[in-house]
Amino acid sequence: MNQGDRLAEPRYGDVPERTEGQRHCSHYEENRSHRTLHDSRELEDYLVIPTFGPRKQGMKERPSPPRNGLSNRVRGYVDVDLDSGIDLRLKFVPGRRVFYSLETQLEQQVQRSGQILNENETSFDANLRQRCLAADDDGTGHMITITTPPGEAGEIQRQIVYQRLDPRGAVLDVSGMNPTNSFSLPEEKVEMDTTWSGEVILPLPQSPQPVRCLTEYMVIGTTTFNGLECVKIDCVVDEFEFDLPMPDGSGVAKVLMGSQGTMLFAPEEGILARMEVETVTSPHIGQIVFTTSTMITQEFKTIEG
Repeated sequence: MNQGDRLAEPRYGDVPERTEGQRHCSHYEENRSHRTLHDSRELEDYLVIPTFGPRKQGMKERPSPPRNGLSNRVRGYVDVDLDSGIDLRLKFVPGRRVFYSLETQLEQQVQRSGQILNENETSFDANLRQRCLAADDDGTGHMITITTPPGEAGEIQRQIVYQRLDPRGAVLDVSGMNPTNSFSLPEEKVEMDTTWSGEVILPLPQSPQPVRCLTEYMVIGTTTFNGLECVKIDCVVDEFEFDLPMPDGSGVAKVLMGSQGTMLFAPEEGILARMEVETVTSPHIGQIVFTTSTMITQEFKTIEG
């Protein structure tokens, strides 16, 4: 596959012949107990919401005042040099908190025999906070993620999830929800145009269970985002098909699914800086097609500890 093919828009229509990697994508059916952490007194210390100051653009002087909670000493001012090869690894620093904004846009359409019966769109925002509880000797980390809608009712409606992650982003253990991960980092150092494949577990709007699928990645450059020196990565899940049992047991829907987007990863800090991914799912039930486009944008805001 050449670079032009990798960056092409995915087509949601005819089902292409599935590759070997896509044949390994399967609907995730592992049953897990949904333990909740909402009542844990231990988590109350992790619910502090910072006050974000105005963003400062173009700050390149050295030395400079701390930015985004990172002192000059911690940031290191490491220029991202793809010519020398860079390790992309999550870094787990006990006590460190990373704060993000999260925006979700949904577009839904119902068609019968090509005629649009109904369509609507909606969007919602949230604050996402991650705290590292502990780091193990094998490089894995114990993380708490708290997602809070804006407004006075946000703390009441917050979602709290515990995950144990490896440095590549794989979920080893989880409590509070089904295991999902939005990216998979490579084993080897990356340079410009480096490609790799990794499994991700994505939520499916039409099902309580997420879907395992193979994502293809390509390094497409470097950039600076909100004070972080980042590697820019293209992410694509080629369209594939799977069966989804109907909730009432009346039959099986054929589902087409694919996604594409970009992510920015900050190797010095070992954190995700930004991710924007659009996922399109199209269950087919007889002559009726339910198409949902989900655009998720997660952006780094600040860091503490």
